[in-house]
Amino acid sequence: MIFTQFVNTLEYVARQIPEEWQVHLFHGGMKSEE
Repeated sequence: MIFTQFVNTLEYVARQIPEEWQVHLFHGGMKSEE
């Protein structure tokens, strides 16, 4: 459930910021998971 909320948050934020920042955001999230 927490993971779903985390993904939803990233998706929401990604819409509020430029695409170039979107890549960094998801990349950072991936590293945090590992």
